[in-house]
Amino acid sequence: MSIIQNAIDSIQIGVEDFGSDDGRRSVSAVRNIAAGILLLYKEKLCRLSPSDNKELLIKQNIRPVQNAKGEISFEGKGTKTVDVQSIKERFKSLNITTVDWDRFDEISRLRNDLEHYYTSKSPDAIREIIAKSFLLIRDFLSEHLQEDPQEILGDDCWTTLLEVNDVYSAEENSCKASLDAVDWKYHSVEIALKNLRCDNCHSSLIQAPHAEDVYPLI
Repeated sequence: MSIIQNAIDSIQIGVEDFGSDDGRRSVSAVRNIAAGILLLYKEKLCRLSPSDNKELLIKQNIRPVQNAKGEISFEGKGTKTVDVQSIKERFKSLNITTVDWDRFDEISRLRNDLEHYYTSKSPDAIREIIAKSFLLIRDFLSEHLQEDPQEILGDDCWTTLLEVNDVYSAEENSCKASLDAVDWKYHSVEIALKNLRCDNCHSSLIQAPHAEDVYPLI
């Protein structure tokens, strides 16, 4: 099975896990979608590899070799493939500069927090990860792999990702508006609010329900 098909399968399974009534599959949803994104990145490296060695650029270790004629070429050594840091470095050296790594790193941190601390009790955090993943998946498929996201992911998967993104974006905007309406005494508090998360569920959907309330600096 090809890397691109593995990527699509992982994303589709993750979306199916997200739609399940079994709360235990929430972490599986996040894990599968994150794995799918990494596989999309590896697919790009495969497409940039030489035609006679399509997996060269996903090998962790690449070494030069010389044939009997003195010609130099490169080959991958071992079975280990590139990790996230190696993908970042290779994308940079190949002038693939439009990948939103800040967003990817944020998703990775949220996934780790979810797996280690919050599990299935964090529906908002899970939706946040999936919503932010949607943008990475959509942009990378269309811009770097020249694939139609809806066509390659299928209507059901695409519709779910789109709906989650739309719902989360609407809630995020509502929360932001409620915080912006408060006359904060200290500008530093306004800045800190950008990184505020719920202690219980780790969601960033924090709302100030009453603009006239007093929110002292603690």
